[in-house]
Amino acid sequence: MIAGPVERTRRTRYVLISLFAALVGLTIWLSSVFGISRMPAAVTAILLAIPTLYLSWRTFYEARVEALNTLTVTRIAQQLAQAVGGKISTEIRDRRINDPHPLPVSWVPADPVLVEDWQYLVTTAVSWGASTPTHRKGWARGVSRIAGTGNQLAGVLRRIPTRRLVVLGEPGAGKSVLLLRLVADILANYQEGDAVPVLLPVTSWDPQAEDLHRWLVRQLVERYPATAARLRTDAGFVTGAQALTDAGLVLPVLDGLDEMKPYRRLRSLDCINAALRPAEGIVVSCRTDNYREIVDGGGDIVVKLRGATGIQLANLEGTDVEAYLRRASNLADPKRWACVFKKLGTDTPVGRVLRSPLTVSLARSIYVPRPGDTDSTVPDPSEICDEDRFRDDDQLKLHLFERYLPAVYRTEVGRVPRWGVERATHTLRRIAATGARREDEAAFTWWSLTLFTPTLFMSSVLAIADFFAVGLGLWPLSGPRFGLAAAVVNSTGVLLYSETSHRIFPRYGRRVVAVSFSLVLAVVVTAVGWVIHNMYFGLAVGTVNGLLAYLGARVLENQRLTPSKDFQLHRGDVLVGSAFGLTLGVVVSVVAASGTGSVSFAMLTGALVAVVAGLAASVGLGLNTSGADLEEIDEPFSAVARERRLFLMFTFGSGLLMGSTVSLLGMLNMSGFAAHLIVPTRQGEVTVMTCGALGGLAAGLLGGLMKTPWGNYFASKCYLAARHGFPLNLLTFLDDACRERGVLRYSGGAYQFRHVELQRHLAAQFRSLKRRS
Repeated sequence: MIAGPVERTRRTRYVLISLFAALVGLTIWLSSVFGISRMPAAVTAILLAIPTLYLSWRTFYEARVEALNTLTVTRIAQQLAQAVGGKISTEIRDRRINDPHPLPVSWVPADPVLVEDWQYLVTTAVSWGASTPTHRKGWARGVSRIAGTGNQLAGVLRRIPTRRLVVLGEPGAGKSVLLLRLVADILANYQEGDAVPVLLPVTSWDPQAEDLHRWLVRQLVERYPATAARLRTDAGFVTGAQALTDAGLVLPVLDGLDEMKPYRRLRSLDCINAALRPAEGIVVSCRTDNYREIVDGGGDIVVKLRGATGIQLANLEGTDVEAYLRRASNLADPKRWACVFKKLGTDTPVGRVLRSPLTVSLARSIYVPRPGDTDSTVPDPSEICDEDRFRDDDQLKLHLFERYLPAVYRTEVGRVPRWGVERATHTLRRIAATGARREDEAAFTWWSLTLFTPTLFMSSVLAIADFFAVGLGLWPLSGPRFGLAAAVVNSTGVLLYSETSHRIFPRYGRRVVAVSFSLVLAVVVTAVGWVIHNMYFGLAVGTVNGLLAYLGARVLENQRLTPSKDFQLHRGDVLVGSAFGLTLGVVVSVVAASGTGSVSFAMLTGALVAVVAGLAASVGLGLNTSGADLEEIDEPFSAVARERRLFLMFTFGSGLLMGSTVSLLGMLNMSGFAAHLIVPTRQGEVTVMTCGALGGLAAGLLGGLMKTPWGNYFASKCYLAARHGFPLNLLTFLDDACRERGVLRYSGGAYQFRHVELQRHLAAQFRSLKRRS
């Protein structure tokens, strides 16, 4: 029987309160046995009490909230629809799609070779048994009836029997914007029980690693973390995202099949066909030529999106482009655009280039004045009519791309430039080039900023934190010489493990690599302890060091660097931490018994160490972050502020517990309980507690870096600012690029370039400049 939230709350609360009472009592009593003054004992008790009481209250509070908020699949679907609608509205606003009005993109039925026969769609939909005669009356009578323009695509999708559609078009034809409007129009008429359309970049999917539905569930949890809430179903407890997917309440709208690596496109379409369930709808966008390559790439077997029809986006009409640019520029001087308007719709470079939404939006950004601009700062659009300068379409497109960033970052009169054109261009070029080297080249997130830094950098940060944690932690226990030696050994091990483990995991497995790593460190530290002190000390410290190394490897394996809402305790990791505390308590008991000859003293000492160390290890291992709220992930500043708060809470909270453990062991060493193994420290109580506090803080910092994304984000942005000239307030720069400049877009925590063609152009510029330098 699975325990409910209230039962788990009571059990956890009683355990933690009992530990707290025993811990404080033993600390105060044992201080008198060791003859330690009252002040250090009182300080130790208080330090141990504060985090324990907080964890008790927090665990109780979160479980009570969980018990009181019973969610259903329908409720989560409604929340998801509201969250998706809010994101889409923000995206449409930031991209100024309705300013002055949406470009009238129209479409016609796709080439019949690329899609399924219409009668096959009808037969397939009927065979699913999910349609009724009423539904069938709403189906289109033939493929010719799905042509349309503007905001008619939602109605077209409803008239397709299978609700499966491929949106095809040339580069910059407006596929992404059309999908945005499609999702917005579907949600405008959303009713309970309808599938929620979710727009996702298909480039983030690796079909060889996970099937469509597993990837869809993961994307929902990452982009809308509230869907990670667990629901009770007939099959047991599942996440809300899994329940929505199983119930068919999610309509995947997959953008950018052409943006995947070529070898993945055919595989992706085949995996989509294999995963789709009867009556499950889907929308996929792709460039026409790339989709034709997919269809023809199967050799004798024709690979199409199963049960889907398609539409082909058409070029913009010259009259529509002229009306749009006139409204966008509020022409005070009609002669300014006269040359361009005259050539629209003609067989000239200008007429051929300015017939796609992408190029029209580039021309608007470059040549339409903004408030505060003057005639001297805004280029004259008549320059693109120079056919001697621009002899073909490619030259004119290249010119528009090169003019784009200087135009959107040009200085407005009366305002101090926030970002220089050169610095902004350099930053965006490097971001584009780094993204182009990844499989998911279109999107990046603030919490994955480590992708823009060498792996050696973050490994070095972890190694430095480990060096201070081990060195300061062992100083009060074994003196500075062994502390320094052990710190060098452990930090080197952390550096090598974090640098190489991900490469050898696939070959040997995570568990084997972690165990091997901990055994090597244990042997090396044992040898060092043997040389500096004696064999028994080396064995004792080496055993504990090996256990700690294994626990650290577990944390590094399960590293979760995505936005979070709060902390929660994981039962399995808490048990592992408790087992470590028990092991350390046994080691201390054996050492104390052999050194003092008093079994009762040894047992009490071991029990105290087991409780303190077990609590510290349980918190360090078992305290993990949970998913963020649906609404909060769309606000990067509030998300980063929350992550900073969680990072500091974990660093100082776990640091206090770990520092208390080190201080307790240091004071035990001062009493001479292990004098037969090691010379008792003569550092003094203040020095012992100071080293313990600083060592614990360094250990907390190490844990914070591995358990929350903020530390990695902060370290990475500092590296990029110092090494590559990125703005130090990088989040503000990215937000400005989204909201003010229109270069990027932000959705579901991910930043993307407005168009992959712009990203590829900037990446090519970066590589070219790098070769020259």
